Amino acid sequence: MKKMNIDLNDKNYRFPALFIVTAFILVITAGITFARYVLQENHSGAAEAEAFYFTSDFLKEVSENKVYHIDPKAGSFDITFSNSADSKRITQKAITFDINVEGGTLTSAENLILNGSSKDEEKVTITPDPGSSKVTVTASSSTPYKKTLKAEFVLEPGNQYSIEDAENNRAAVLTITCVETPSDGITLIVPSGVIPDAANTMITKEQDGSFKFSPKESGVYTLVLLKKEVEKNLSRPEKDFEEADKIDLTAGEAQ
Repeated sequence: MKKMNIDLNDKNYRFPALFIVTAFILVITAGITFARYVLQENHSGAAEAEAFYFTSDFLKEVSENKVYHIDPKAGSFDITFSNSADSKRITQKAITFDINVEGGTLTSAENLILNGSSKDEEKVTITPDPGSSKVTVTASSSTPYKKTLKAEFVLEPGNQYSIEDAENNRAAVLTITCVETPSDGITLIVPSGVIPDAANTMITKEQDGSFKFSPKESGVYTLVLLKKEVEKNLSRPEKDFEEADKIDLTAGEAQ
């Protein structure tokens, strides 16, 4: 039998071999490119799903069970909705949503749409029904994603405080009306040179320099505030807490 001799230096042989190697490299490169594309698409999809912000100044996620106390004499109150968490975190697509009100009516809302790509807000007005003691407001987005925000508004004054004082008094009297007692107590922030009377066992000092007032139950409490500078007048008319569990006596000017 005649043997076949293959000369590796033969040009006719080298051309097919070179073609096969080139084709193999192209297949590998295409595979890597496709894998990278799929990976990028997956990451892009995940990022888009996370970048959804449907927020409100009062309504929060259902699990938070937000409850607010409002003045029954106010007549109505406003709620603002937004498509952002802050100036940088903004939903890129338009958000459409509906609002359901129990115990009241929605009196000012035309198009419940928050435009995308830039910060947008929508303000609505809620009017409690006559004789209603509570208003429940629920907002549900439908596109681009579903999310529900909710809060209850109880028509009665909430936690309030006032201060009686005058110039040249060595102490001011802080009166706190607790409708609800926060489980972690009430944070009390006082101006420089003012300290609560240490004889009050419901007051403790925190590491950040603030004080914690821990009432045991609902009721009206009075706290003595000692003043280093007697010419200061800390008088404040009765007003709601700055937050549900905080009184900040450094906010604004004393009257």
